[in-house]
Order: sequence, then structure tokens, then C-alpha cells
Amino acid sequence: MAKRSPCFSFSIILLLLVLCWPGFEAFAQDNQQEEIKIENAKTDSALVYSYLEIAEEAKREGETRRQRDILSEAQRVADSISDSDLLQVVEKFFGEYYLEAGSYDSARVVLEQAAERSSIDKKVQSQVLNLLATAYRYQSKYPEAMNTYNRGLSLIDSLENPKIYAAINSNKATIYQNLGNRSEAISLYHKGIRFAETVGDSSFLATALNNLGNLYFEDKNFEDALTYLEESVTVSEKQGFHNTLLMAKHNLASTQRDLGNYDEARNLYREAWEIHDKIRPDNPPIQLLHNMGMFHLKKSELDEAEEHFQESLEYSQKASVPAGLFHNFVGLGDVAAARGEYSASTNFYNDAFEIAEKVDSPPFRISAAEKLYEVYKEEGNFEQALKYHELAKQVSDRLTEVQKDEQLALAETELGLRQQQKINQLLQEKQAQQQARITAQSWLIGMSTLVIAIILILIFVLYRSNRERKRVNRELEELNKVKDKMMAIIAHDLRSPMASMKGVLYLLKDEDLEVDEVREIALELEMSIMENITMMDNLLSWAHSQMSGLEIELEILNAHELVEDVLENCSLQAEHKSISLSNEIEPNLKVKADSNLLQLVIRNLVNNAIKFSKEGDAVTVMAEEQSNMITFKVKDTGIGIPKKQQSDIFLLQGNSRPGTNDETGSGLGLQLCKEFVEEQNGTIDLESTEGEGTTFYVTLPKG
Repeated sequence: MAKRSPCFSFSIILLLLVLCWPGFEAFAQDNQQEEIKIENAKTDSALVYSYLEIAEEAKREGETRRQRDILSEAQRVADSISDSDLLQVVEKFFGEYYLEAGSYDSARVVLEQAAERSSIDKKVQSQVLNLLATAYRYQSKYPEAMNTYNRGLSLIDSLENPKIYAAINSNKATIYQNLGNRSEAISLYHKGIRFAETVGDSSFLATALNNLGNLYFEDKNFEDALTYLEESVTVSEKQGFHNTLLMAKHNLASTQRDLGNYDEARNLYREAWEIHDKIRPDNPPIQLLHNMGMFHLKKSELDEAEEHFQESLEYSQKASVPAGLFHNFVGLGDVAAARGEYSASTNFYNDAFEIAEKVDSPPFRISAAEKLYEVYKEEGNFEQALKYHELAKQVSDRLTEVQKDEQLALAETELGLRQQQKINQLLQEKQAQQQARITAQSWLIGMSTLVIAIILILIFVLYRSNRERKRVNRELEELNKVKDKMMAIIAHDLRSPMASMKGVLYLLKDEDLEVDEVREIALELEMSIMENITMMDNLLSWAHSQMSGLEIELEILNAHELVEDVLENCSLQAEHKSISLSNEIEPNLKVKADSNLLQLVIRNLVNNAIKFSKEGDAVTVMAEEQSNMITFKVKDTGIGIPKKQQSDIFLLQGNSRPGTNDETGSGLGLQLCKEFVEEQNGTIDLESTEGEGTTFYVTLPKG
């Protein structure tokens, strides 16, 4: 007898195992039901709709490969009958499949083709446009996405098709979220939740809860994020919504990660990964890989973090997902920065910044600019650090305080409303059998809460009172120190010039002087008076700012004319030391500042330059435009400032080193310059080389 083939024997055993497997009967029944549906289809159109219905069942079961095969059969039949409306429906299902598979380019191509078909069914057309806009959104093409969503809304009536209308608005909320308009996003998400609860649509509710929870996670509002994400998980598990369950568990894992609950986060990521492998075996886990990278980065496991970010980045590049590219470039930059590899970190952050510019996303630009600011600061490249710091601030300022206030107010109102509705529902269900106990507990809880509240209020009042007292004491100590310094300045620096003038007057009175000697003494007297006037101006300005505060009156000023007036007032001191003054500011340059304060600042800087310059030196005042700012430069060729004194140059020291002609000073002028410049929304800085000269920089808003 011939021997039976081992492979054949194994095949029989395997077949027997399959036939004996408990789930085989259900599997066979499902196939029989599908075959019945297909056989009962009397027309090709009915056959297509039967295929689509079976594909939806496969989708709900997470059988994506079977879903794709069945859709291909539906496509084949629809192509054979050349029905444009039917083809549009099939293409809509295919577009939805590609979106869930992460094949955004394929989804965009098939949905653009579907959108071009002229259809009498406005409902189907609006659904196609909704999916097409979502494909654009996943590729970060936000203007195209918003326009397409609005086109879809224009085709339907909110009363006739409320679900589609709510779905499109919920998708628009995601664009507002990505563009930084949080208040509008929160408003639309809450409308979606109310709609889903009103009509009892669990699938829509689970998705809307997840989206809102994800927004709060991005805003670091972890308490509200947990509330909505856990509710989304509950609804999804109860109803068997695999796709929404995957997203909600994924976002919940990231929330627990950022809260530092790493064990819980790891378990949730593992569960999300198992769901992904079950329902999306052919789809690249771009977001899961990225967030696992963030998980390892949080735990300082840099090699594992880099591996996950790199793999997610490669998938993002293949699928053309700008958001994936951006987040993974940032993640790789964070890994490099953690290793101290600042050059590599800078390259990754620059790549992320280019993506942010390309997709025109303000939150992306702010995030990338802040990362570049930090890494350039660590490298010591303060010019580039300042550039990106200012850029981040400019973009952030565009997200107005009004939007932020609206967002917070709306969030608190909506969350409070939902929680109150749930509490009321729970009380109504249990009221009949628990009324007496609830009443007693309410009294007890109320009294306990009142006592605790009173105790907490007393503790808080005592704490605030003690903290305020310490603050006042610190301020008084600082004021006493300043007062002591000012008394020393007044006692020394005002008394000395007065003594000199007294001596000059004595000579004029009691000595028989020649005309030339009188003229020379008069010049010295005039110089002494000018120095006293400058000192008195500084003292009065300082005293006024300390006692009653500054009253800033910003206006548009001609920078050239203002500096010209200052130089004219300083010309006597300059001529006395044979120092040249020059104004190189363009005649029409405008600056936004307080005229009196700016004159005092420039005058102090010019007087300082003259004081520390020698005969034949030059003092030059220049200005240049930088973006929305004007930078004044007061440059001299004098003796410069010792390096060890430069860091404390703007502090009130109570004395000042003598000038080149032994001129004295109070040390108050530069402190006033710094205070007055900052009060006008500006900055002041200096560069100095001992023996070569000094340049002071004053930056103020452009007029």
C-alpha cells in the first residue's frame, strides 16, 4: 500500500480541528448569511448595496482585509454597469476605508474622483465632501479642508440631516483645535456631544468624547481629559466600537504618561496596540509609535525613544502625514538635546519648523520656535535664541486673550452642565428607595462641608495675611536700602559741586581777576551748574517714579529731531572737552515712546559717553530698524568699561567712577535709563572694550 503523504495527513488533521472548533459554526453561519444576501440581490445595483452592507459588517468586526476584498467586488460590479451615482457611493466607502487605513493619498484621490461626479443625492455628496475634507485635514491642508467642509454643509439642511451636519461640524472643530482656536473647537465638540446624547447615537458620542478629551490633554488639563476619555472608553467597550476604543485608550495612555503614572500608561498602550493589530493589521501605527517614543523619553530611555520616533517618522514620510513628520522631528530633537547633541537637535527642530511653516499651523510654529529658543540658548547662540523667542511670542500673541477666556468659560460651563445632568439622573433613579438616607447624609455632608470650609477659609486668611506681611517687610527693607543710598548720593554728589561753586563765587568776590580769568571761571561755573541740573533731573525723575509711579504717554516721535535736541543741550560739555557729537539717524525715522523719558535716557547716555571720552574722541548716535523695533546706538571712542563692572552697570551702586577729567557722578543715571526703557516696552544693553570705547543699545517699538 502506498504511504499517505505527511502534508496530506496534516491537512486532514487541520481540517478536523477547524470543523471541531466552537467558533467555526458561527463563522459558517455568517458566510451563509452573506451568501443569502448576495443571492437575493435581484439587480446589479442591489448586489452592490449588498456588498457594501457586508463590508460594513466586516468593518464593525475589525476584519479590514475582508472589508477591502468585498469593497473591491462592489467596485467591480459598479464599474460594469457604469452608474455614476452608484460609483460615487462605492468610492465614498473606499475613501472611508483608506482614511481608517492611514492611506491618506489614496483616500484623497478616490474621494476627489467621487466629489467630481454630479449626483442628485445631496446627502451622499455632502458625505463625500466630509470625507474628502478629512483626507485634506489628515495631510494638514487646513484651508482646503475647511473650504470642503463648508461646501458639504451648504448642500444639506441641519433639520433634515442632523447627523451629517453634526459630524461635519465636529470635524471642523478638529481644524480649529489644530490652528489654536480652542474656544471654537470646544464649542463645536460640545454641540456634537449634546446631539449624540439627544438622538442616542453611541458611536457619535464615543468619538466626540474622545476628541474633546484629546483637546484637554493637549492643553495639559489632565483632569478633564481623564473625565471625557474614560467615558469614551466606557461607551466604546459597551457598544463594541473598536476604532473609537483604540483612539480613546491611546489618548488615555498618553494622559496617564504625562501624569507620571507609567505602569498604567504602559498597560493602556499595550491594550491599544493589541486592538490596532486586530483591526488594522496592515496599517502603520504612526501615532502609537510616536507616543511610545514619548513614553520612553519621559523615562529617559533615550535609545528606545529614538528607535520609536525614527520608525514613526519613516511611516509618516511614506504616508505623507505632515503632523507625523512634525511631531517625530520634535521627538528626535528632544532625544538629541537630552544627550547634549545640540547640533543634531537644532537640525531636527529646524525640520519641524519647516513643516509648521508649510502647513501654516500656529501651535506647531510656537512649539518649534520654543524648542529652537531653548537649544540655541543652551549652545550660547543668544542672537538666534532671541530671534525664535520673539517669534514664538509674536505667534502666541495672535491667539488673543478673548479667545482664551471664552475657551475656559465655555469649558467650565459645559463640563459642569454634563456632570450635573449625570448627578441629577442618578439621584432620580435612586430617589424612591434612598430618599431618607440621602436627606440625612446631605445634612451631615452639608454641616461637615461648612465646618471644613470655615476652617479652610481661616487657614487661608491667616496664610495670606502672613505672606502679605512678609512681602511688605521685604519691600520696606528694600526701600530703606534705596533711601540710604540716595541720602549718600545727595550728601556727597550734590554737596561737592555746591562747594566748588562756593569757591568760584569767593574768587569772583574777593579776588581782582582779569577778564580772561573771569571768563574761564564763568565757563567752569556753567559746567558745574549743567552737571547739577542733570543730577537734579535724575534725582527728581527717580523720586517721582518711586513715590507716585510713572505716567507713560507713548506717542509717535521723530527720532532724528529728538536726538538733535539732546545733542544741542550736551554740546557745551562736549566742546569743553573737544569731543565731537554727531547725529546719524535718518530724518524720517519714527519711534513709539514717551518724549520726556526718551530724552532723559538719550541725554544720560550721551553725557556718560562725554564723561568717559578724552579730548579728540567722538560720540555718535545712530538708529536702525529691526522688524517692528527701532534700536538706538550711542557709541563713543572713549576709555571703555572694565569687564568686571559691565554686569552691574545698571544697578544703583551709590557711586560712580570718575570721568577722564575727574568728573563725578551719582551712579543713578544708568539705573533710570534701564527702568524708563523697560517701562516703554523696550530693552537696553551695552558692548564695551576697555581702551576702545562703549556702545549702548536702546530698543523700542517702531512708530
